[in-house]
Amino acid sequence: MSGADKIIEKILSDARKASEDIIAKAQANAEALVARAKADAEKEAAAQLEKSEKEAQDIKRRMMSVAELDGRKHLLSCKQQVIEEAFEAAKQALESLETEPYRALVKRLILENAQGGDEILCAGKDAAVFSGDFIAAVNEELGAAQRGSVRLSDERVNISGGFVLRSETMERNCSFEALLRMVREEAEPRVAAILFG
Repeated sequence: MSGADKIIEKILSDARKASEDIIAKAQANAEALVARAKADAEKEAAAQLEKSEKEAQDIKRRMMSVAELDGRKHLLSCKQQVIEEAFEAAKQALESLETEPYRALVKRLILENAQGGDEILCAGKDAAVFSGDFIAAVNEELGAAQRGSVRLSDERVNISGGFVLRSETMERNCSFEALLRMVREEAEPRVAAILFG
């Protein structure tokens, strides 16, 4: 081998070695890039999975909250309906009283609310309840208590039962509707406690 061949062989050998080193480094860099990209992709996939699971849990929690709220609203609505039915039953019981118990109730209400000189306005269907004898008996008790007297008006009012007391300065609504409304405001919490413990 001549000197020129040796030089060429040396250059080729060095070039091969350099190219092998470059290829090895490039391959190592490529493997490192692939490993880093794979790790980043796995990390991103795990983050996305965690985010999706968290979002799913949030959606589930919101749906449960909405369902619980709807359930409470429905239960409250049912309870209010039961209370409404209880007060409606009380109103119907008052309206269906026989004449004598009805007169006793109305008499007590008049005696509790009359201030003397009042005029009694009743529903048309109740005119017979407020007979002359009934008014005389009421006035006898009012007079004994020195509270004046009442008289039955010819005017009728649109109520289901009870009466309205009218004086020169005011009206006192003693209709069943008004009385039940007042009782309901005071008693509804107790009624709810009794019905629903």
